[in-house]
Amino acid sequence: MGFGGGAFGTGSYTYSVIDDNTIKLNQQKGVIYANQSALSPSTDNNTIYLNSSNQLAVKPSSITKQQSSLQNITISSNTTLTSDLYCNNLTINSGVILTTNGYNIYCSGIFTNNGTINTGYTPFHNFSNSYGGSGGGGGGNTLSSSYQGGNGYSTLVSGGIGGITQSGGNGSTPSTPTITNSLIQSWYVSGMSNFLAGAGGGNGAYSNAQGGAGAYGIYIQANQIIAGTINAIGQAGTNSSTSGAGGGGGGGGGVIVLSYGSGGYTAGTYNISGGSGGSSSYSGGLGGSGGAGQVLTYNYSTPPIQIGGFSYTSITGIKNRNSSYLYGSISTTSTSPTTIISQSFTPQTTGLVKVKAVVQVYNNTAGDGVAVSIYNGSNLLDTEQLISYSANQQQIAYLYNEVLYTAPFSQQAFSIQFNAVSGGTAYAEIQEFTIEEVYWKLLWKSFSKRNGD
Repeated sequence: MGFGGGAFGTGSYTYSVIDDNTIKLNQQKGVIYANQSALSPSTDNNTIYLNSSNQLAVKPSSITKQQSSLQNITISSNTTLTSDLYCNNLTINSGVILTTNGYNIYCSGIFTNNGTINTGYTPFHNFSNSYGGSGGGGGGNTLSSSYQGGNGYSTLVSGGIGGITQSGGNGSTPSTPTITNSLIQSWYVSGMSNFLAGAGGGNGAYSNAQGGAGAYGIYIQANQIIAGTINAIGQAGTNSSTSGAGGGGGGGGGVIVLSYGSGGYTAGTYNISGGSGGSSSYSGGLGGSGGAGQVLTYNYSTPPIQIGGFSYTSITGIKNRNSSYLYGSISTTSTSPTTIISQSFTPQTTGLVKVKAVVQVYNNTAGDGVAVSIYNGSNLLDTEQLISYSANQQQIAYLYNEVLYTAPFSQQAFSIQFNAVSGGTAYAEIQEFTIEEVYWKLLWKSFSKRNGD
């Protein structure tokens, strides 16, 4: 839209009208408005939006959510997902294997699986909020009670106990949850895999036998679901080749959640079994089997996860928080870093961890000072050096850093360390030491076209 001429309200003012809904300029009053008449002031309160011609415009009636052009996708060759898949209709052709690896499928139309979906294997760790199967315990060393098999990793239920001179215990399956829209949305915000994955098995005693990995789960949402064959099978534990040593425990099976609307649901063939335990060629204890996963179906009236529009709502907050304080000064004469306090922290999701410290310091020697630092393990995150211009000068150090973790459930050790700069005695008192895990996710996500490449 082009405007030319004099200032608002004076002289002649020329403009061009792009279309009947484009915002106009009132020459006499110097205001912009949207109306069918180019010279009349606006008399309605219709919502302004950006139209397809990149112009500010107004809906002629109450505005509705702009719909995205979700694509129909056909997967015609073996494919592994690297992100969640959003589409209109999805068809997996006969004979084709789709490996989802912890990613999920959201369709506004029809989901048709004529091939096979394999969910793949998870990393080896606990999924303490998951409804998947827990891992089997590793087999024991039958020749000596000194070597016990590793315990299986846990979901909402504990993993199998590692064997002592006998086979490992089997994993188990959690109780079935009651599915609701709000439950699914909470899973979506905090990462579906944390609630649907199976846990890993324990290692065999006195051997190189490894526990099997748990299976990823999968969430599929569509107005109509024709499920086909879906496998969320835990990995088997490996066998032992050492005399008397135990086999590895099997991984737990994953959870298959099928969320469908008015189009209905056609059941498929599912395998959610836990992995089998490993054996021993020399009479060692067998690994325990992983616990089975679950198949959950849910008939929604409105889709739990809205995927049809461009409306973004960012959900953020503190997922996890550890705080430590030390109201009482400690001292050192060392010029090498000395640990004041340490704090263990385990991120629960992929995301950002914020570390903050407020430390009061002083040195009893004028002209000397105190250095204060935050470490993650041996990695320096932030440091500040404060020089005392007079003896016992009180000063405050403010330390802060942000660490992005792409692998959750890896325990981290954070510490505050301090030292004298070049002499004298350095004193420090912790006022605040806070570790926060911050999560963020788009609750209503835009579509993402993927065709298996």
